Amino acid sequence: MPAGRYSVLGASIAYYVDSDVQESTLTAAGDLDVHVARSVTLDPAQARPVTATVDGAATKTTRTDVTTFQTAVNGLPWWHQISGFGVATSVRSVAVPKPGIGSRRTWAAVNMDSPAGTATPYRYNIVHEYAGGVPADPSFRVTRAEQARLARIDERFHQTDSPEMYTLLVRTGSTPDGVPVTQTYEGVMPPSRTSYLSPEIVWADEGVYGGLAALEAPRRYLPGSRHSKVWARQPLHSDWYDDPAGADWSCTTAPSRTRGNLHLDMVTLTDQHQRADCLQGEAVGVKRKLSLYRNGTLVDERSGPYGDFSVPQSMADYRVTLDVDTSLILPISTTVNTSWTFRSAGPDGTGNVPLPLLAVDYALPMDHDNHPVDGTAELTVRQAHSVKTQKVTSFQVWTSTDDGATWKSARVTGSGDSYRVELPKATAGQAVSLRVKAAANGGSGIDQTIIRAYHAG
Repeated sequence: MPAGRYSVLGASIAYYVDSDVQESTLTAAGDLDVHVARSVTLDPAQARPVTATVDGAATKTTRTDVTTFQTAVNGLPWWHQISGFGVATSVRSVAVPKPGIGSRRTWAAVNMDSPAGTATPYRYNIVHEYAGGVPADPSFRVTRAEQARLARIDERFHQTDSPEMYTLLVRTGSTPDGVPVTQTYEGVMPPSRTSYLSPEIVWADEGVYGGLAALEAPRRYLPGSRHSKVWARQPLHSDWYDDPAGADWSCTTAPSRTRGNLHLDMVTLTDQHQRADCLQGEAVGVKRKLSLYRNGTLVDERSGPYGDFSVPQSMADYRVTLDVDTSLILPISTTVNTSWTFRSAGPDGTGNVPLPLLAVDYALPMDHDNHPVDGTAELTVRQAHSVKTQKVTSFQVWTSTDDGATWKSARVTGSGDSYRVELPKATAGQAVSLRVKAAANGGSGIDQTIIRAYHAG
């Protein structure tokens, strides 16, 4: 198709015709004005593999993505991505110079793992932008200087104490302006690993435990920064989510209220605060009941973790309860009963305000199989964002080795938001249940009971 004017129905179109990249613009007269932007020879014989190497580190490539985001002269954008999986599958490219009309950006995302049998496994999630267009040789190397800029995440992956409920990890990478450039799926994770990520990219991690998701908000890590993450550490427990970074992204919304409505969207089961499970709808084998009380009187109930409730604007004492029963499908966290208390009044006007809720994060001394090891449990009280911080005035823990028939008070030390708890010495295979109760001086509190929080090894 030579340059010229053609009558068509549609908008802006791009062509790869006779090895020429064509840019086209729909005119006011309804004609298509076509221009040859830059000649590109699409000859497979000239294509070279997109590869990456890391100076000083042995790697094997597990996935390669080549992503192009192009914008026509009239501003209409389009996106495409080609992916190759595994060591034997490669993505190849010819030289693609920058266009003379419109714009084009291209990224290569290469995920590289340490060789099999490496004592301390590692992974590189590298995203490289071809700033001047794709060169004839699209391969690139990560130099020592570039490695120093990578964000490091020291990761631990526990195996939930439930048959075939394997721990998986999904990691998604996007540019800061929202172009998706890679997504990796990894199954049956090692006990520990170190990941190195390109700091120019926004990353979102999701743990998957059987069919249970644990989604984090997307975040961009500072160059050279170091982080740690623990996945699937028991107990699984009910919670809520209000990470500001995920407000426009997460499947779960922050609990809040207007002058006449109180909105609840609770997390059924999670391993850690600020991880969403996306279980608002029906969940096979899981029974849930959400109840709201105002000044001791039941307002309404829902058969799930989600609901909107009509309430007066005036200040009142509220109690939210979420009762979860997973005994049909799980041998752990078979029953989780949580009660959140708080004081709240509706705002003036049409705005909304967050609810002053408390949550508890559990960091129990567990091995890879979620069986207890020597050490002291560390429990942390979390408070909602954008509300006045309250002083925690009491923190109590009880344990049970007979599925909650009897309870024994545990020794607790600490203050503020952090506490250390001595767990009971259980016999092999014995289930340990937990009850935690915290209160703060602004009227907020949490009382959570987890039956079969873990089993002794």
